[in-house]
Amino acid sequence: NVPTKFLQHYQVIDWENYPAGQSPVGNTEKQITLKNAEGDIVVVTRNEAQRSDIEIERTITLNGKVVLNTDTTESVYLLPWIDNQDGTEKLYHWNLDGGTTTWELQPDWAALQNVYVYKLTDQGRVEEQIVPVENGSVTLTAAASTAYVVVKGEQAKELVADFGEMDYVVDPGFNGYADGEKLDGADW
Repeated sequence: NVPTKFLQHYQVIDWENYPAGQSPVGNTEKQITLKNAEGDIVVVTRNEAQRSDIEIERTITLNGKVVLNTDTTESVYLLPWIDNQDGTEKLYHWNLDGGTTTWELQPDWAALQNVYVYKLTDQGRVEEQIVPVENGSVTLTAAASTAYVVVKGEQAKELVADFGEMDYVVDPGFNGYADGEKLDGADW
């Protein structure tokens, strides 16, 4: 169970239960806060609406961003994972009913230009997709009850908007002149 393994990387620092008799199901846990050595905060919150007493519907956030949501309308996750062997980061994605979901990424992923998404099978990674990262979020389309792995793609290119600023040459690219306008020595 990937969500359980994800949570095992954190230590419980706060546990809040429902008052006696007010839990929507038999279990009384309302919200649990966890933290790791790096200071990342995970919050596991019981959702009020439940599909059944068998499954306890929750929302899990990592540093304020949703990484898992199970409620009456969906059961999805995009959980971060660090490989124990080589330290590479990846995200595991799963969607019970299938469909499209949009996820706000953690800062080290939000600056990417794109990510690579692979369907996971008993033969390994298949069906590579390159998915753009837009405004720090990624939109993933998944088949029902199918596991995917997401790996980092290309870094977004950052343009230097202030090239030449605070230098002796005001317009080093000569971009500030209209067609036919002549350079003026006073600008230098």
